[in-house]
Amino acid sequence: MSKLIVRLFKEKSLIAEASNIQLEYIATTTFRIFYLEDVTFVKNDLTLYRNHHVEILIYFLDDKLENDRQVVGGFDITLRLINDQFLSNFTQKNEGLLKLEGAVSSETDYSQGEINVYKSWQIGKEINWWDLPFDISILDYIMVCLKYSTISSIKPKKELVKIDFKNIKSELAFSCAFAEEYLGKRAYMGRYLDTFQDCLLTLYDSDNKYFDNVTVILIYKELNLNDTMCKIIVEVIEILNKFKFNIIEE
Repeated sequence: MSKLIVRLFKEKSLIAEASNIQLEYIATTTFRIFYLEDVTFVKNDLTLYRNHHVEILIYFLDDKLENDRQVVGGFDITLRLINDQFLSNFTQKNEGLLKLEGAVSSETDYSQGEINVYKSWQIGKEINWWDLPFDISILDYIMVCLKYSTISSIKPKKELVKIDFKNIKSELAFSCAFAEEYLGKRAYMGRYLDTFQDCLLTLYDSDNKYFDNVTVILIYKELNLNDTMCKIIVEVIEILNKFKFNIIEE
């Protein structure tokens, strides 16, 4: 079972939990409005006052993974409130919707797009890197895959990999495509070609000597590619040759 978990703390004491969190899309650099949904309160009679600091801990739990890896990714955000929050009234007035307004005082990068990837996985909806919804960028998707995957523990067994460049428009997209085709859904193999090469080095098996038992079919010759994509393909071939893949170009 997969679950997105949001927990709210004051002075390290848990005060509330929620099933979802939404960051307003238009906001200044530090001021934020967070919307927490389906909130349950640990303490019923609680008021948070202006300038109080609350900690919002967001993480994804996946019990399909090994015990020491069940907590996947997440964010730890400190918010300094700009108004009073009478939490005991929110469940009655807003059906569990809690609105928190304040300034983010921590340096944690928060991405609603990453949260939306977790939410999709929670309901069993797989999303495709080449056809993402408007509220998820390809960088959001690949960063969640990075947090979800532990590439150093993977031993790939696939001996034929087909990479169709029809949907590949960038180094990011190539990394997503290769990871999914070679390692499976939710896998990570870098963001750009240099980190893609680093991932191949991590997967390198010194006993088997490179990847000479793996054939990679690159499908691109009938496509009308721009100069950037042509350069990317040249670099890809150089990297794959370096690791002794068998390459077929179509």
